[in-house]
Amino acid sequence: MKKSTVIILAAVAAVIGFAVFRRMNQSKPFAAGQSLPVVETVNPVYGKISNETALIGTIMPSDSVAVTAKAGGDVTGVFVKAGDTVNAGDLICTIDTKQVSSAKTTLDNARLSLKSAQDTLSREKLLYDAGDLSQQDYDNYVNQAEKAKVSFESAQTAYQTQMDYANVRAKISGVVEQCSIEVNDSLNAGASICVITGAGAREVHFSVTERIRGALAVGDELKVQKNDDTYTANITEVSTMANSSTGLYEIKAAFNETSGDVSAFSNGSMAKIRVVSSHADNVMILPKDCIYSESAGDFVYTVTDHVLKKVQVTTGMEDPENIEITDGLTTDDVVCSTWSSELDDGTKVRLKGESTETSPEEASGSEGMSGAPAGRP
Repeated sequence: MKKSTVIILAAVAAVIGFAVFRRMNQSKPFAAGQSLPVVETVNPVYGKISNETALIGTIMPSDSVAVTAKAGGDVTGVFVKAGDTVNAGDLICTIDTKQVSSAKTTLDNARLSLKSAQDTLSREKLLYDAGDLSQQDYDNYVNQAEKAKVSFESAQTAYQTQMDYANVRAKISGVVEQCSIEVNDSLNAGASICVITGAGAREVHFSVTERIRGALAVGDELKVQKNDDTYTANITEVSTMANSSTGLYEIKAAFNETSGDVSAFSNGSMAKIRVVSSHADNVMILPKDCIYSESAGDFVYTVTDHVLKKVQVTTGMEDPENIEITDGLTTDDVVCSTWSSELDDGTKVRLKGESTETSPEEASGSEGMSGAPAGRP
């Protein structure tokens, strides 16, 4: 066979093969109309969107009292140690303030002066009642007795104060967390003696930045994670002044009644806290899977008569699941919530849950120019 004849036959075979290949590939998109993408849809709704921030807090008793020396002096007796349980009024320690003796002497003298003034007034009253004493002289005796009484009461208060300073007692019932004194220690006024924590509820204390503080309010609920368990607490105090050392704002929260037993938590132990650091109420929201992005901004696909329409939207705050829509949609819009790179403006789709049988209208609409699937350029 001549070489030219072989070449001609090879060319004819190539043309026929290409035609068959093209015909086979053109027939696939039209098979029973099942090439339509299946999508799910949602309607925008108004709701709440929020973000949480993880922090570290300290477990503290809700009632804790730091016992301090009210007056300086030498410690003459210590009657508690760390871990002891005490009742309100129990003696913690005694301090020789060097003021008790002088206060007692002043009180004794004031008592004698008062008795003398009252005895004198009683005698002079008999003369006054008999008409042998003038009104002016009698009034002087009355005034002297009143002054003596005032002096006695003042001396009595001063003595009791010095006794309280010398005999330091527990102000609340609870557990002595720490005791930092020993017998013969010399204390200054204001020196720490011990800390007593009550048997009441526990609190969690933590610090936040000014931005987070602005999102918190008394009564807000937060989550506390400790020992692999999660508890809830409500904010009871939001500081209005930043700590001069850290620049942070201190927050206190009390565990609520539904949290379970937290009495076993060690005072001063750490816990993980999750607070709502930003939130918006009554805003339009969509699942984040609805949002597509491009250089021109964010957009979604709405669905009308099984056809996608590209709609530009303005977004706002977002959380792990939803995103805020500030412009571009209404609650009547049906939005495609199925994210796929194959979707485009004008793409015909089938809604999830619809029959897989293709109507004549969909079948005829599934062909575009040159036999390309509908919705493709």
